[in-house]
Amino acid sequence: MQFIFATDLHGNERAFRQLFDFAKELNVDAVVIGGDILPRPTTINSFTLQQREFINRVLRPILEDFKVRNRAEIYLMLGNDDTSGCASDLQLLEQEGLSKYLHLKSHNFGDFFIYGYSFVPLTHFGIKDWEKFDNHNQVPPIPISPPFFTDEEGVKLVDINKDIRPRGTIEEDFKKILSKTDPSRTIYVTHTPPYNTALDIIYNGNHVGSKAIRKFIETAQPPLTLHGHIHESPSQSGKILDKLGNTISINPGDSKETLNAIFLDTRDIGGRMKKLSRY
Repeated sequence: MQFIFATDLHGNERAFRQLFDFAKELNVDAVVIGGDILPRPTTINSFTLQQREFINRVLRPILEDFKVRNRAEIYLMLGNDDTSGCASDLQLLEQEGLSKYLHLKSHNFGDFFIYGYSFVPLTHFGIKDWEKFDNHNQVPPIPISPPFFTDEEGVKLVDINKDIRPRGTIEEDFKKILSKTDPSRTIYVTHTPPYNTALDIIYNGNHVGSKAIRKFIETAQPPLTLHGHIHESPSQSGKILDKLGNTISINPGDSKETLNAIFLDTRDIGGRMKKLSRY
């Protein structure tokens, strides 16, 4: 199974087109995009409206054009900069046969399965649609803007302890996911990278990934996990790959100037991996 993985395209139309150009050139079996696929709106109250408009004006035609002549399956999920109101739009794309929705779903993936998870540990950013406490010990970071949820009608300011804590934790979610999936045969796409790796380093050198995801990987030892969220980590660490036990974990990073994607082959995950970049 040969596929391309990219993440954090943030509504960059050129990057989307370049990604699918790579998919055509390499004749891959699948394209996987691991969250934060939509543009950042200019105003808070237009988050969902502008992002849904991008899906229908830009993303849908790109997928339609690609599917006309190409056999590859496309797997999409949202990230912490994408509003939860857009999940129904991705589910509609799935119903139309244009892509498959990844979050909390398992799909056949050659000799493997692929499973997605959009939530990230609490950040200092405002939108909390795809944020949860990592575990019960996480201390919320100091916000740089008031926290809020979004929906089709606008935004709702939220209290982290009153409105977010009752949603449970990432650690609790992965205990359930472990019971529902076969880690030995599943590739996990989690928008957040595992904590204290080469994949979760921000500009000041701190590690900000998920301790729960790291614990899951160390315990379950899947063959491959795919991540994003921390755009700058590969440039900080000099690596797009890390290993926890026998598990290979990858974060291709993001750049406003270039598309960063990874070509992988499930028959030889580490050996046939190749970084793809295009201005």
